[in-house]
Formats: sequence, C-alpha cells, structure tokens
Amino acid sequence: MQNEEEEEEEVKMFENMGIPDTILKQFNEQCPISNLLENAQRFDRKTYIFYKYNKLITYRATIYNYYYGLEQKRQLTIKLSYDGFRYHARKFKMSGINWHNREGFFILDETVLKEMPFLQQLKQDLDCKLIFYYNIKHKRMDIRLKKDGDHILMVTFEPGKREYDVSDDLYI
Repeated sequence: MQNEEEEEEEVKMFENMGIPDTILKQFNEQCPISNLLENAQRFDRKTYIFYKYNKLITYRATIYNYYYGLEQKRQLTIKLSYDGFRYHARKFKMSGINWHNREGFFILDETVLKEMPFLQQLKQDLDCKLIFYYNIKHKRMDIRLKKDGDHILMVTFEPGKREYDVSDDLYI
C-alpha cells in the first residue's frame, strides 16, 4: 500500500517560490498593498506603476479593479512581471481547472505558502484566505485572496519584460 505522499499528484512549478515572494515584497515596499486596497476606487481604470526589483531592474505593474458577480463586488488586481520560470515537481489539489478564460490551471497545495514568508505575513495582516492558481503553458500564477466571502485582491505573476529608465542626462 502506498503512503499518502506517494498518492498525491505533483505538478511542475517554480523551482524557488522565494523569487515571486521577493518580487511581491519589493513591490510592496515601494507601493504598499494596504494603501492600494484602501484607495482601490482609484483603479477603475488600468494604472501602470513602475517598481524596482533588486534595486536594479525596473518592471511595470498593472493595477486595476475587477468587478465580479451580480452585485459587482470589487477585487483589486495587481499584475507583476516574472520572467524566471523554472520547474520542478509541486503538489496540487486540483488540475484541469478553467480559469481566466484559459484551460489547464492547477490549484496548488498549501505547502507553497511555506516558501513565501512575505505572502504569509500579508495573508495574516489582511486576515484572509488565499488560493494559488498556476498554468504551466501560460507561465502564469494567480494568487487570489478572499476575506469575509469576498475576493479582495489578486496578485498575478506572468512573463514580462524589463522597462528601461532613460536618465535625464541622455536628453539633448
């Protein structure tokens, strides 16, 4: 008879979940998520915010409100770039999920959260629950946070490119 670990299925996933956790943490240091949530009404139109990763690379975050359900409840969405997808086996709870108008998503197991200390702290600070959606084909991970039955925040990691800052010194 197989033990529980052998019976659980696995999915290829980030080699190091600390990388997206660090990206989220560094974004939060520059644009506090708590402030964004408090002023969510400002994001009814897509807003682009530039943030630095490792104090060197500039990326562009996309922030907007997504309205869902008959009551048109608001969920703040933050899209962050992550171009370093590498894979190894990860446990998951469900597979073959249709999400974000695409097929092939997995719902990842909670062990992923253990590798993401900043996200753990954010979850605790917001007093909410979360779920990890991941799609190998589209190299995308969505982390959806829910509080009191309402979806309040979704952080999306997807492939992105650097933004290049042009110094004022280069202008003629």
